[in-house]
Amino acid sequence: MLHSEVQELEPNKIALTIEIGKEKVQSVFASYFQRAATVVTVPGFRKGKVPRNVLAGVIGKDNVNAEVMEELIKGTCHKVLEEKKLVPAGDIKIEEDGLKENESFKYKVIFELMPVIPEMNYKGRALRVKQAIISDESVENVINNLAKQFAKTIPLDADAQLAMGDYILCDIEITHENVKDEELSETNAYRQLQPNADFLKPLIGLKVGETKVLSRELNSDSDKGSKYFGKKLDYSFKINRINRSKIPEINDEFAREIGEHKDLADLKNKIKISLEEKSKVDAEKRAVAQILKDISGEVTFPVPESLVDETIDSYLREVDYKWRQYGASLDDYLKKGNIDVKTYRASFHDKAVYDTKVQLMIARILELEKMSVSDSEFMQAVEEHARDVGSPVHKVLDEISKSKSENVIRSRILNHKVDEFLLNNNQINYDMVSEAELKEGEPRRDTSTDSN
Repeated sequence: MLHSEVQELEPNKIALTIEIGKEKVQSVFASYFQRAATVVTVPGFRKGKVPRNVLAGVIGKDNVNAEVMEELIKGTCHKVLEEKKLVPAGDIKIEEDGLKENESFKYKVIFELMPVIPEMNYKGRALRVKQAIISDESVENVINNLAKQFAKTIPLDADAQLAMGDYILCDIEITHENVKDEELSETNAYRQLQPNADFLKPLIGLKVGETKVLSRELNSDSDKGSKYFGKKLDYSFKINRINRSKIPEINDEFAREIGEHKDLADLKNKIKISLEEKSKVDAEKRAVAQILKDISGEVTFPVPESLVDETIDSYLREVDYKWRQYGASLDDYLKKGNIDVKTYRASFHDKAVYDTKVQLMIARILELEKMSVSDSEFMQAVEEHARDVGSPVHKVLDEISKSKSENVIRSRILNHKVDEFLLNNNQINYDMVSEAELKEGEPRRDTSTDSN
């Protein structure tokens, strides 16, 4: 016998009580001991012939109850959820009062419900979106940046003076109250004089072989972890070498050196085409974002906090990944800044609620439009990625299998399908503006031609 009862705890959150009859409980216990008898070795007994009381003593009563309870819950929870057409949002919480072999077993499942998404007007909308015009200046900026990337550093003559942007090889001796700190001092340290490095600016004008002493009191937030916090340190810089970047001349030869380009004009043309494509893609992204924002403002439904928490978890994973690129972690950042984890998570809450709501809307659109990812579409995405990274397809598939990222890739494909669907089924007018004008504001909605 199986009995269930639904209790509403708060809007969109319920407790589902499930009671399993005594006969079923006894049956699962019997089945468990029957299986255990064939695998558990007990001295003095043949396998399959070990009495139940002996097995229970060897395995442990608590372990037996835990495994039987897990089997009972697995065998009934999903079934009842399906029968009652209840779809949990996020993880579920299970409460139980213990299990006895000769009694019925009752447990409670507490969870938030996946919300019912109301009817949405996601087709036939109209809006205006700004798209950047790619000017000759934009192309020149890209070429100038390319030239800087291909710049070479060359050592300067002994009489050359150190200038902003130069690289120096120097001996740095750090002392506190005339006592040298061997751990902090460096020989042949490599530094660059950058505009934001205010402390090093007094070195400008020095020549090779010259020395300058700078003093600094360690009292900023970034200095709090230092043993000299609140104290003054003296830094002695002896210049051993000065290197300066030499940017290549931008001409036909430069264009051919950095890639398969006939000449400078060909390079400029390819850059312009690439920038125009990026401008188009960026405008389309803003259009999709605006459509979803407009829909979000028109429909109301509860956003489960359990899903919001999952969204915040994804944010924190991204932040942690970025910190690890610099040899640190999110935990390091929080500890150094004395930031409470709960407070930090709360700072993302409003954004997470909106992003979660949008993802639920997208999932509903996918359902209504019966969109899915076929195996051939998945393989096409894998093959394209393999070509991009220059790796064999089977190796990419192995990496996907190891990282368990197939669902992530399929989700990305589905999101792309939704984007294309929204772009193709709504009227989007692009206003061509300069890049400066583009930065002035967000795309605006065109209410004059909205569909009813």
